[in-house]
Amino acid sequence: MSVRKLKSSLIQGLLAVGFGLLLLGLVEVALRLAGYQDVPFYVPPKLAFVVKNGKIAAELPIYPGPWFEPEPLPDGTSGFRTAPNNRGNQRSGVPGSMRDVHFAAHPPPGVTRYFLIGGSAALGLAPAASGGQRDDEARTLPQAVIPTEKNAAGLGMLPEQMAISGALRSRLGQAGHRAEVINASMVAADSGLLVNIARATLTHHPRGLLLYLGNNEDIPLQQALEDEEIPPVFTAGRQALRGSRLYRLLADIIFRVTSATLPPPPPPPPGRDMRKLGEITMAQWNTAGHALISGGTPEDDVYRALIARFRSNLARIVGMAEAAGVDVYVIPAPPKLTVPPMFSACSPHSEHLAKRRHGLANRANAARMAGDLERAAALARECLEVDQFFALCHHELGMALTESGSTESGLRELETALTLDLSRRRSLPGFASVAEALCRTRRCQAFDAHHALMEQARVEGLDIYFQLFGDHEHLTPEGCAWVAQRFAQMIDRDHAPRSHTREPALHE
Repeated sequence: MSVRKLKSSLIQGLLAVGFGLLLLGLVEVALRLAGYQDVPFYVPPKLAFVVKNGKIAAELPIYPGPWFEPEPLPDGTSGFRTAPNNRGNQRSGVPGSMRDVHFAAHPPPGVTRYFLIGGSAALGLAPAASGGQRDDEARTLPQAVIPTEKNAAGLGMLPEQMAISGALRSRLGQAGHRAEVINASMVAADSGLLVNIARATLTHHPRGLLLYLGNNEDIPLQQALEDEEIPPVFTAGRQALRGSRLYRLLADIIFRVTSATLPPPPPPPPGRDMRKLGEITMAQWNTAGHALISGGTPEDDVYRALIARFRSNLARIVGMAEAAGVDVYVIPAPPKLTVPPMFSACSPHSEHLAKRRHGLANRANAARMAGDLERAAALARECLEVDQFFALCHHELGMALTESGSTESGLRELETALTLDLSRRRSLPGFASVAEALCRTRRCQAFDAHHALMEQARVEGLDIYFQLFGDHEHLTPEGCAWVAQRFAQMIDRDHAPRSHTREPALHE
């Protein structure tokens, strides 16, 4: 090959490479101008698949049912019963994940029908034995004295009359309402799964849907991100690559193609260590170099995804109910503030402080358990001087202050500990804000149970949490009655003429 031909080939090659880079650059600019995945920090493709720019872009695979199947009542009239796969057999690793309910095809004359849908707390699953990191659950009512019954698969549940559905039916009857409350809740059900359950229940002629939800919103994201490798911090090269909108587009396309062939993921087995969301959040904090919290509200993409997905799914349920002329009553589950953080946040790039902060937290806990609340508070404050974002020490300080009578400041610390619990295993207070905002203009009512419990705790102390909760999410019979009373109050309000514009949610 002559020098001229070699030079020409080299120029053509450089032009081709330059043209290719220019084309890629133009695509990148176009994606940025279009606002595609306009987020400043690393977002795993599977998380970006669900939420883009704070809005739901797609849904993860979800079990579609069936939930109920035709089966005549004992008297021979037409009826429906919980599908066999959901009332005692194995389904996706969760045995007997719904109650075995059997109801008429149509409500009896003069009887108002309501469906209660939610997760295991709404179902009335018996509280699990305390398995927390610390002894804060020691005052919880022992499981042995909580009446339980077993379903066909041996799943322990409160008797139906003690669950939310039974307690509500009793309260409505006492108020003169002829009502049936059918419990269509399911173990491990998040808002996405409840969309499918709600769709099914709306075909069975209800007057209202009762939603008690929020405890399981982390589960589908934990499952989707299970295999995601999360480094503690992203190098400049890796972060630059992840920051490319073209890279994110290609990752999105690849995930859409592969996810289309995947079966719905099985619910996680009980006791599974679910740390992925916390690891992702800490990776974002480390990459940003500061805590992604502003004004007490998280700004990381995991939190945004959970809130956006909850908002989207709740709006879908309300929209379906509106189309069917059915009322919706929403109580986002309140978090149990006395539960220690399950994935404690800490300051970015603070691994060298781990031993000291954990030591101080353990000493603060030991002092509190020994009854030395003043020393416990002092040690917790010393811990927070070492690391102001260490959730476990905010929890210890909050417990010590509240138990010593400084209830207001103690509750603030416990709320801070909840915000800094990056596991997102507990229901988020932001869910109540989402529900209330939606129900101001839609055919639904919302009740902020978290705010209401905080108000009670200001008067009664932390004992209210131990009375109502049996573990970090499941309710005692007293807790079920407390939630049922709030549903009853909302239903009573509906007996008066009302417009679609709602009054502020009840807090009594």
